Amino acid sequence: MRIRQLLIALLILHVFTTMLPAKAVEKNIITSVLGTVVGTPISTVSGLLKGSISKGVEYSNSFTDGLGGGIGGVIGVPLGMITGIVTGGTTGTVKGLLNGIVVGIDEPFSSRSMSLD
Repeated sequence: MRIRQLLIALLILHVFTTMLPAKAVEKNIITSVLGTVVGTPISTVSGLLKGSISKGVEYSNSFTDGLGGGIGGVIGVPLGMITGIVTGGTTGTVKGLLNGIVVGIDEPFSSRSMSLD
C-alpha cells in the first residue's frame, strides 16, 4: 500500500514538474513548488478578504446612493454588503488562487505571490 502511494506521489510530482515554465526550471524546481504550495492558500485567503471587504463597501455605497440616500441606507447598506461580500469574496478567491499559483512559480515566497502587496 505504501509503495502504491509513493508511486502515485512521484507520478503527480513528475506531471507537475513537466508543466512548470522554463523560468521555474532554471531557478529551482523545489523552491518553485514549495513557494506555490505555501503561497496559494495565503493568497486565496488574502484575496477573499480583500475582495469581500472592498466590494461590500462599494456595493453598499452604490445601493444607498441608488435608493436616494437617507432612509434608503437602511435597505441599501445590508443588501450592498451581502451582495458585495458574495461577489467580491468569489472573485477575490479566484484571483488569489490564480495569483498564488502563477506568481508562486516565478517568484516563490514573495509578497506578490501571496497577494500581500
